[in-house]
Amino acid sequence: MNKLTQKAACAALAVAAILIAGASRARADETVATDLKVPFSFLVGDVRLPAGDYTVREASIGKDVLEIVSADGQHAALASTIPATPDNADKTQLVFRKFGHDYFLSRIAHEGDEREIILTPHLMERDVANAARATN
Repeated sequence: MNKLTQKAACAALAVAAILIAGASRARADETVATDLKVPFSFLVGDVRLPAGDYTVREASIGKDVLEIVSADGQHAALASTIPATPDNADKTQLVFRKFGHDYFLSRIAHEGDEREIILTPHLMERDVANAARATN
């Protein structure tokens, strides 16, 4: 009888693990924001994205990685983020930081959840150089 109870407990734990994994996978593809209009080209890391409409969603590799995708699906970039201190924005917004002549996506706010992309002058300088090499 004791072995039967152990097998039942193991089966229950296996089912619970599968349900938790499935819930995590479903959340990983969650859309964070849609119909975001950006009137200028901008960089996400070393990927240059053109002006246009964008969607932001959680990447399947983790909730701290966001995927920024153009409305036509032709352009995309991944951004590693950290939680940001809310600035009480009540609407979805993308925040950019200008470095030289380039704009970098630096913050994404949506329904009280704010994510920040770590940017330093050194990182931005490197990303601009890498983006220029990628287009040549």
